[in-house]
Amino acid sequence: MRSVDARNLPPAVRGALGVVATRLAAIDQPWAVGGGTMLAARGLAVRCRDLDLFAEPETARRMAGELKDLMLPTSPEPGQASYASEFFRSFRVLGIEGDLIGGFARRHAGGLYRVPLTADSVDLWLEGEDWRAPLHRAEEWLVLYWLQSKGDGREDLLRRYLGEGRLDPDYMQSILGRQGLPSSVVAEGRRFLRSARP
Repeated sequence: MRSVDARNLPPAVRGALGVVATRLAAIDQPWAVGGGTMLAARGLAVRCRDLDLFAEPETARRMAGELKDLMLPTSPEPGQASYASEFFRSFRVLGIEGDLIGGFARRHAGGLYRVPLTADSVDLWLEGEDWRAPLHRAEEWLVLYWLQSKGDGREDLLRRYLGEGRLDPDYMQSILGRQGLPSSVVAEGRRFLRSARP
């Protein structure tokens, strides 16, 4: 699997992720870095100030055990009305806050969309000086930004990034076939598949 250099990240975030990734080196189940940190690690121009870690619920609980001294008091998932993840805990390391999310799920007008985290969910390793962290696939986040309709420019960045020959069309097709995605998002994904450069 390919890797990218962690120097794309701001020094404070890179240092915090290095601590976390070192602690999680013994976790033998898939997990991934997502959100703004994943985008910045790929060289996309986004503000990156925190860490978002994703896993299946049982793996997330094991990760929380490895990070137990960094965990903050239990609190509800931000945007509780929009999210329905099975496991959610916040942590702080070297002044950087992060979220550990197991069984990530997003509510929408038509129901609930769950994002599974498997070995196939990772396509790049982020390499630090003496640590490495798995990066969540960009395709997953493009679909999530379509679902969230944030309008913060990240969707456009991902469209360009994936549209320049980085898209895995088979993986995107597998996302679009999942239960729970609104038909409007599926249609957006199919249009993108037709327009993206192979």
